[in-house]
Amino acid sequence: MSSSSDLFEYMAGLDPDDREDLETLMMHFAGIIKRKTRRIEALEKDYRELRGELQKLKQEVKDQGEKIQHLLARQNQQRMDVATDQDVHHHNIAEAYRNFREQQLLTTVRRSIPRTGAGRIDRRELAERMSAVCSELFGQALPDVQAIKDILSGAAADEDAERLCATAAELRRRAEYLGGDPAWVFGSSLESLSPDQREPGLGAPEEGDPEFVIAPAYRARGKVHCTQLVWTTNPDTAEGTAGP
Repeated sequence: MSSSSDLFEYMAGLDPDDREDLETLMMHFAGIIKRKTRRIEALEKDYRELRGELQKLKQEVKDQGEKIQHLLARQNQQRMDVATDQDVHHHNIAEAYRNFREQQLLTTVRRSIPRTGAGRIDRRELAERMSAVCSELFGQALPDVQAIKDILSGAAADEDAERLCATAAELRRRAEYLGGDPAWVFGSSLESLSPDQREPGLGAPEEGDPEFVIAPAYRARGKVHCTQLVWTTNPDTAEGTAGP
């Protein structure tokens, strides 16, 4: 016998008042069940909607993360491009400086040194005088025309000093304008520069020990763009003289 038949027979055996009370109670429970069912259905709907929103948010977060990574990659590339451009410009300044010290500066200083009877000049004296001029041109202070004149002390010292100071000042101005912490490195210790960042100048011994700096290195953005010229000495090598 089914449960509904059993309930019908049970209710048929009740007196009218008890039957009415039971029917009222059953209707009350039926209402509760109906409301709870609707609530469950609403919660299930909310869950499905929230789950959909969650999936949507997850996708949006993923998309935004990919966009951020793309933007960061572009920014890093732009920084690398800027760094590359700056290095190129610093390299150009270094080349201009190298040409200046190997041509105009060397020629001017060489011309200021008295020659020997054989028409030659002492290389060490040339190195020392060039070192003194470079210290004035690329030291901490701005180039001092009068100081350069005193070092050159030749017939054309005034005009030569002005030309040297003008060229050096322009190189320093270009370097400062470009930025990247440009520096003219005079230090001859290993803490200042590594051995491969300096080179013997004016015919000094290749394997000699650095004695003093002839011309500073040019460093910018942490890179040495032009090596330092140094005067080296070797006990086994006699110091010679330079030709005209």
